[in-house]
Amino acid sequence: KPQLDDANDFHDGMSKVVVDGKYGFINKEGKMVVAPQFDRTYGFRDGMAKVEVDGKYGYTNKESKMVVAPQFNRADDFSEGMAAVEVDGKYGLINKEGEMVIAPQFGEDSFDFSDGTAKVYKNHRVGVIDKEGKVIVECKYDNIVIYKDVIMCV
Repeated sequence: KPQLDDANDFHDGMSKVVVDGKYGFINKEGKMVVAPQFDRTYGFRDGMAKVEVDGKYGYTNKESKMVVAPQFNRADDFSEGMAAVEVDGKYGLINKEGEMVIAPQFGEDSFDFSDGTAKVYKNHRVGVIDKEGKVIVECKYDNIVIYKDVIMCV
C-alpha cells in the first residue's frame, strides 16, 4: 500500500523518498535503508549522499551511518572519493571519513574530480589540481576543459 509522500528515480541503487516531510532512502526492493530524518537529501553518488539539516550539509552512507555530520554551508557530491565543502567562504576537499584532505583555499565555485584532476577557482580565474592538491595548471584562465588526459586552457 502507498506509504511514501514522494519518491524519486534510483541513483547508485537508492531512491530518495519523503515521509511526513522528512527525507530518507529506499533500495530497489523498496526497503527503507536510510530512515527519513533529513530536511533534504540529494542522490547517492560514489556511495555517499549529501544531506541537509537546519541549513547545514553533511553526508550519509548506504548503511544509514552519518559519516560527516551536517556542518557545512555548501557541499558538493562525492566524486572519486572526495567532496568539495565550503568553510569560511573557501572550498576544500574532504574524504569519505570526513577528513579535510585539501585545505579550504579555493573560491567562487566548487569542483568535482574526474580522472584524478579537478578544476578550481581563485579570483574568478580557473586552474587544475590533482588529488593531492598539487597545482597542475595555475588559476589564470577564463575557462578550462578537461577531457581524459587533455587539458585545454582558454
